[in-house]
Amino acid sequence: MRIVSTERPLFARVEDVDLSKPLGDGAVSAVTSALGEHGVLCFPGQDLSSAQLRDFSARFGTLEINVGNLQKDTDYPEVMVLSNIVKDGKPIGVGDAGQDWHTDMSYSKTVAFVNVLFALEVPRKNGRTLGETHFSDMAAAWDALPQAVKATLEGRRIVHVIGVADLEAQKRIRALAITTKERHPDFPDLPTTDEAGFKGFDEYSPGIGLMAPAGTPPAIVEKISKAVQESLKNPATAEQLRKLGAVNAGLGPDEFGKWIRDDYARWERVIKAANIRND
Repeated sequence: MRIVSTERPLFARVEDVDLSKPLGDGAVSAVTSALGEHGVLCFPGQDLSSAQLRDFSARFGTLEINVGNLQKDTDYPEVMVLSNIVKDGKPIGVGDAGQDWHTDMSYSKTVAFVNVLFALEVPRKNGRTLGETHFSDMAAAWDALPQAVKATLEGRRIVHVIGVADLEAQKRIRALAITTKERHPDFPDLPTTDEAGFKGFDEYSPGIGLMAPAGTPPAIVEKISKAVQESLKNPATAEQLRKLGAVNAGLGPDEFGKWIRDDYARWERVIKAANIRND
């Protein structure tokens, strides 16, 4: 086994190793050390079954089954399937593999030591890989902060929780403000960020909705929309949304389409103002 360093600040290749076979303690120790040094490791040319992927991953700690109980390998629930492929009218995996920057499993009491991703099929267009995974070096981000900001943050912790509504009600956390334009119906005393003094703070309220292929007959769209709205009235569903601090906006097809267009326009302004480039 060889650890091949690169000029990238957060990457190394691990070559001459077959992960379909059990790793000895020495190899596990070497991989762990390389992970600590480089942050992200790539094992090219692997051919693994779900069982072999699970067994390799388990050498680095106890495996966690996805908290959302989402698309899993039927025989190996520790393996979560990410895919936009639909077979027989049903998706074979979770279509959203994380569209935004995030830290995996940051909501767990004990944050994961490492995540293992195994790419089987990655789409390409005009020679360019689509949907590739990017990594950011949070240690480098900390080092780049102004000293005054470091002094303010030193010793503080950020806690990522799921089910914020119940935790706030139990006084286990204290909410400071809400990023929507209007106050949350379950927390009428919680100010908006604008009311809290952050004037001009644009609303950041991610939404979840359903989309159909272009050209879907309006009658079908309306039928699906009404069925969804009825399901959201179910007391059990409403309670789950409440626990997450979510609000059913009750948007129909036209309103949801406008929300998407407005969101695109807002982030287009941000991208242009910040001169953000995809290169």
